[in-house]
Order: sequence, then C-alpha cells, then structure tokens
Amino acid sequence: MKDKTGIIMNIQNFSVNDGEGIRSTVFLAGCPLRCKWCSNPESWSLNNDYVREMTLDDIVKEIRKNMIFYRYSQGGITYSGGEPTFQRDFLRAMVDTFYNMGVHQTIETCGYFIWDHVEDILNKLDFVFVDIKIMDGKRHKELTGVDNEKILNNIKKLGKLNIDLVV
Repeated sequence: MKDKTGIIMNIQNFSVNDGEGIRSTVFLAGCPLRCKWCSNPESWSLNNDYVREMTLDDIVKEIRKNMIFYRYSQGGITYSGGEPTFQRDFLRAMVDTFYNMGVHQTIETCGYFIWDHVEDILNKLDFVFVDIKIMDGKRHKELTGVDNEKILNNIKKLGKLNIDLVV
C-alpha cells in the first residue's frame, strides 16, 4: 500500500451519530469555511497542536480492528472534519482503499468543493450528509466567508448520483 499521509484531528471509534450502525469517524483537518459559530475552529488549519499526520496504513490498521462491528451493525467509516474534501488526495486514497475492502462509507461535508476534483471520490461513497449553513447567499458569505452558489450547485449534482443524500 502506498505510504500516503494526511492530517487528522481524531479517529472516533464506536460512533453511532455519524451514519448507520457502529462507525469509525475520521476527522480530517482543513476547512475552506470560517463559520462564525464553528464548534471546531481548530479544524480550519492543517498545522496546529490539535492535529497529527497519519499514514493510510495507520488508518487502515485502526479501521480493521472494528470491521466485525461494521458488518454486524451495517456500520462503516465516516469522513468528517473540518471539511474532508480539503485533503482530497488523501481522502481519495482512503475511499479507494475502503471501497476495495467493502466498507460502507459516508461523508459529512459543507459541500464547498470543486466538483471535477472530487466526483470520482463521491461516486464510491454510500452516503453523503451535506450541511448547508444558510440558504441566502449574501448572508452565507457574511457568516461563513464564502458564497453558497458552489454548495447549492454541488447539492444538485449530488442528487443525480446513485448514493443516499441528506441535506
């Protein structure tokens, strides 16, 4: 397995609030939004005291410990953050690896990403949670630092994929 690395805040095993069944939630660092109410502002940066570098092999070893629980509870892995697509190359490596292992995969995203850069990743996921912050574009920009047009367009595109979607 290629020794890819990513910047991780935490891996929370036995999570039951981030998708169906028993899950492991991988919290990736980095986020393009600056929400005024963010409960995890430490997730914005890839370089701070709250994050650590992990290899893909390290994450696979951690996830394998819980495979039996995923199978019997219809659980799996959830990618969260920060914004998981912020580290799209590392996210792609994880998604490809766990897809080939048959692990159910969910992502929690703000939806602010370049579609063409992550479409291949999204097509291998089983479930997508999109957290649209505010519908009004002007207000969205005031409170998150970015306009929501890209997010709304990505939600429309996600709706056309053959995956479960909750907005």
